[in-house]
Amino acid sequence: MSRLKVMLTDEATGQLVDAELDLDVGPHDLDELEKVWGPQRREAARRIAREKGSHGVPQHWHWDWRGKGSLLRHPTYRCIGIRCQGELQGIALVDADQHQARIEADRGKPLLYIEFLEVAPWNNSQLVDRRRYTPVGPRLMEAVIRYSEAEGYHGRIGLHALPQSERFYDRCGMTRMDRDAKKENLVYYEMTREQASDFLTKGKRP
Repeated sequence: MSRLKVMLTDEATGQLVDAELDLDVGPHDLDELEKVWGPQRREAARRIAREKGSHGVPQHWHWDWRGKGSLLRHPTYRCIGIRCQGELQGIALVDADQHQARIEADRGKPLLYIEFLEVAPWNNSQLVDRRRYTPVGPRLMEAVIRYSEAEGYHGRIGLHALPQSERFYDRCGMTRMDRDAKKENLVYYEMTREQASDFLTKGKRP
């Protein structure tokens, strides 16, 4: 199993803490993760619905990572996670095949596609008043960029974003493209090699 060290901030103390980047999160890990994340995610959704109405409910409240583990049987899929204090703090499921760039300058070139990306409920500012660890989302994006580079894609990334996640990907410096009728009319985002280099160099922290 491939593990690399990354740093997160413990928001309770303000101190940096050691975390691990796990490049081989498996189906069993996803089963165990969903047992913890699922109830917390759904309970937060119910609480937010009571307090703010249905418009405030997280759009990913129904996700179930147990069902996504089957994708890992395909050799082009990989699940990347960040672990701290023995728990997964965030994960991204990516596909290294079948996707090509749409931006004119890179059109037709292969890219790494993010199928799903989620931080643990206790690290999601949409669900809690104070996150436990930060910045989990940006560190996951950094890991995905570096995996894209390792695959020979020069940091190119593509994804379809839930409306509530669009601001995050805007702040990551990705190019916002058209809505995709084939993907529930979600906005398609793409990151060029130049944007990837800029993200890594400047250490952007959405």
